[in-house]
Amino acid sequence: MHRNEHEGKLWDCIVIGAGIEGSNAARYSAKLGKDTLCLEQFPLPHSRGSSHGQSRIIRHSHNLHDAHLSRMMPEAFKLWEEIEQLAMTQLFINCGYLEIEDYPYTTLQGILANLQDNGISSEMVNAQQLKEKYHFDVPESMQGLLERTGGVLLASKCLRAVQDQFVKFGGVLHDNEKVLEIIPGDFVQVKTKKGSYRAKKLILTP
Repeated sequence: MHRNEHEGKLWDCIVIGAGIEGSNAARYSAKLGKDTLCLEQFPLPHSRGSSHGQSRIIRHSHNLHDAHLSRMMPEAFKLWEEIEQLAMTQLFINCGYLEIEDYPYTTLQGILANLQDNGISSEMVNAQQLKEKYHFDVPESMQGLLERTGGVLLASKCLRAVQDQFVKFGGVLHDNEKVLEIIPGDFVQVKTKKGSYRAKKLILTP
């Protein structure tokens, strides 16, 4: 379908921004059976956002002031596992996550409390173990906290997989289409350099 043919359509949802947050939001909307349009201002793929590159850390380990992130992570891990299975390629490397801190270990204690609250196993690592196992030249006062479930996501591969699945679920992805104006109303209107679109819902992920 030519892009101009989309102009008269009333979309269930328009997502602005096709980085990892926007692409995942669009994927989820399309998976629910919603007519979804995702608009990206730059040609895909590109390196102008924060969703490109080799890897991004994923972990349950967060300090007490980020306790909400620790509560969100079990679901995030499950969703990435689902995306990886559908993509039929490796997106996650389970290499573990190691946090190191010097006395009085305030950050480690906060992380440990969060992990225990969420039922995530972890292991304290002393300075001697850091030297022998990880070859870190650290003072004796240093300690580490190892979360074995942590690891890295292969960032660019993840983004491509999410966008591919969005399209397979029936979504429409327009790249190189910068949004110029958003007009609220009973139905939101989104004007771009290439056209104008209407939707019941709008998701902004700048």
